[in-house]
Amino acid sequence: MDASSGSADPSNVPAEVVLLQSVALVDHLCIVDEQTVIKLSDGAIGGSRRCTEQQLQQLLSEVGEFTCRAGGSASNVARGLATGFGVATAVIGACGTDEWGALWQASMRRSGVCTQRMVKVPGCTGRSAVLLAAGERTCRTYL
Repeated sequence: MDASSGSADPSNVPAEVVLLQSVALVDHLCIVDEQTVIKLSDGAIGGSRRCTEQQLQQLLSEVGEFTCRAGGSASNVARGLATGFGVATAVIGACGTDEWGALWQASMRRSGVCTQRMVKVPGCTGRSAVLLAAGERTCRTYL
């Protein structure tokens, strides 16, 4: 049992589904209005583009409040299978040694996803500002 959550430690359960997430990603979820998205994304609502770390930091400072959680398609599927259907899942790939990597791993473990096979690499974990407005997601991602 995991003392913090009261659930079985996901690293002790054989995975039924293993997902590949080549780079761990932390989503910064920002609920904003359409005008803010237009202002912060050069007029484009929806879609995803890469950005620099400095651009990401600037965008997040202008948004104000946001929440953080493990993100990326593989992480989202693994978490959904584990929490919604009780499927033993694991994610393999790489995770940075920074505080965002620690947040990603803790978030996934709390959801019951095994991260034991994630390789820790020196440097930064991927991060994405996800602007949520008008039923659209506009992502700016730093990898």
